[in-house]
Amino acid sequence: MLRRLNLCLVLTAVACASTAKNDAAGVPSPTPLSAEETGPLDWPFEAPPAPEVADGESLDDESFWDAFLDDEDGQFDMSDWLHQPAGFFPLAIPITEPAVGFGLAAGLLFFHPNESGDDDDRSPPSVSAAFGGATSNGTWMAGGGHLGIWDDDHIRYTGGLAAFSVNLEFEGLGGEFLPRGASVDYTLGGWALLQGIKLRIPETNLFLGATYTFIDFDNEFEFKFGNVGLPKVETTARASGVGAVAQYDSRDNIFTPTRGMYLDGQLKWYGEAIGSDETYSILDTTAAWWTPIFAGLDLGIRAQYGWASEDTPFFMLPFVQMRGVPAMRYLGNYMASLELEPRVMLTDRWALVVFGGVGKVGLTPQGFRDSDYVWAGGTGFRYLIAKKLGIFAGCDIAWSEDTTAFYITFGTAWTGL
Repeated sequence: MLRRLNLCLVLTAVACASTAKNDAAGVPSPTPLSAEETGPLDWPFEAPPAPEVADGESLDDESFWDAFLDDEDGQFDMSDWLHQPAGFFPLAIPITEPAVGFGLAAGLLFFHPNESGDDDDRSPPSVSAAFGGATSNGTWMAGGGHLGIWDDDHIRYTGGLAAFSVNLEFEGLGGEFLPRGASVDYTLGGWALLQGIKLRIPETNLFLGATYTFIDFDNEFEFKFGNVGLPKVETTARASGVGAVAQYDSRDNIFTPTRGMYLDGQLKWYGEAIGSDETYSILDTTAAWWTPIFAGLDLGIRAQYGWASEDTPFFMLPFVQMRGVPAMRYLGNYMASLELEPRVMLTDRWALVVFGGVGKVGLTPQGFRDSDYVWAGGTGFRYLIAKKLGIFAGCDIAWSEDTTAFYITFGTAWTGL
C-alpha cells in the first residue's frame, strides 16, 4: 500500500516530466482542433526562434511574457515553455491529499537530448529529477529519479531513491473501523528505492518488464482511547520485492486522452530470501478507457483491482484510490474500484468535468463481498494550458461520506497513468 503513497511521491517529478514528454511525437491534440489544423508534433520540438537582441540591449518584460501567449488565439499557453529541447526546468506541484494535508512539492527537472542525436528521432527524451516536499501535518519527502528512454523507445527504465516521513491515521481494515473514541496515529519514515525496466514488443503498444522495490521503514505508533494515551511504540520494517510488469498503452494523448486504452498489471513478491522481513505477494492492476461520445464530450472510465496475500503488513495493503477518499483509509487484502469522468468542452480552452466512483475492500473473499461500498464524486474545471502538447490543468472538489477535498490537477487526474 505504501508503495503507492510513498513511491508515487518519490517519482512525482519524474512522472510529471514523462507525462509532459512521453508521447510528444505524432500525438493528436485532445482539443476540438483537427490534426490538419495543429499539424504533426515531432521531437525535438522546434520552439519559435528567440528575438534578435543588439549588443548592450536586453529583452524587455513584454517579450518574455509574449512567449506564454498562443500565436492563434492570444490566450495564456505554456506549450513553448514546457517543450524545450533540453535543459533544466523548475516545477512546483501543490499537494492537496486530505490524508496528509495541504503542502507543496518542488523539483528541478533535466531533459536529456535523444541519444541518437538525429533531428528526425521521434522518441521522447530521457528525464532526470530532484525534488522535495512537505505538508501541513508534518509529512515530508525528498529524493530524485530518472526516466530513461533508450533504443528508439524500445526500452524504458525508471529509477528513484527518496527519504520520507509520512504522518497518517489508522482507521481500520477491510472496511471495519476502530471503535468510537479509539484512534491510532502513526508515522511511516525511512527511505525507498525503486528500479524498473520494460521492453516493447516490436511493432506493438505492449511492454513487458520487471521491477525491484526496497523500502526501509522506521515506524512510530501512538494509540489513544478517548483522552487516554499509551506510550508511543517504535518499530522497524523492511520490504524487498521483485515483480513482473505488463503494460499496454494505446492512448491518443498521455496528457488528457480522448480515446484509447491503458492496461497495467504488476505482480510483486516480497521475500525473506531477498531481504524482506516477511514473505508475501501483491497484485496491482489498472484498466482505463477513453472514448468521444460526440463533438465536445468525452468519457473516461477507470477500474482498479488489488490483492495481497495473508502476511502482508497493513501499510503495504491495497487501498481505495478515488478523489474525495483520503489515501489509505480503506485498506484490505482485496480491493476494487470503478470511476467515471465525462468532460465537456465549453470553449476551445475551458472544459467542465464531473466524476463519480465506487470502491470496496475486504480481508477475505467473503469479507470483500459483504463489505459496504465507498462512494465518492465531484466536479471541476479544466483549462488547456499547453495546446501543442494537449495538456489540461485545473481544479476539482470532491465529496465522500465524511470528507470534502480539493485537488489541483495537471493532465489526467487519475494517479499512476
